[in-house]
Amino acid sequence: MNDKIEAGRRVASRLFTAENAIDEALIAAASLQISLVEARQETRQPCGTIQAALNDAVAASAALMEARRAIVGTHGKIVKLRDDLGLPETGFGCDRICIPPPHEARETSQLKAVQRTGASGEDSPASLLLLSCDQLNAGSMGERT
Repeated sequence: MNDKIEAGRRVASRLFTAENAIDEALIAAASLQISLVEARQETRQPCGTIQAALNDAVAASAALMEARRAIVGTHGKIVKLRDDLGLPETGFGCDRICIPPPHEARETSQLKAVQRTGASGEDSPASLLLLSCDQLNAGSMGERT
């Protein structure tokens, strides 16, 4: 049993490392998107100047979100395997249910703008950063869902 517990601890440690690495990559990708928009604004460049780079940065974020969804699924399967094998919780990591119920972990095919307009009625930078990859790739900045 001690071998199983030690193996489980190694798996858990590597799982947490992977989860944290994906979260850090998501933070870095979001920061990159913000930096691209801020740099364009600061230098007063036309909006289209950064579009190709922003398209790819948003696509990278979408891929990271898919990786995050998959690692959360992996976590749930590892917890189930641990329970099926009768292994104890290790005492670190999740101290409560850390796998969201299925209705909270559902996949989404696109990102949606959380704020369509600013106080003046114009598009806000937040809504522009949260367009779907499909919309950005199609170049339909004005046709949001």
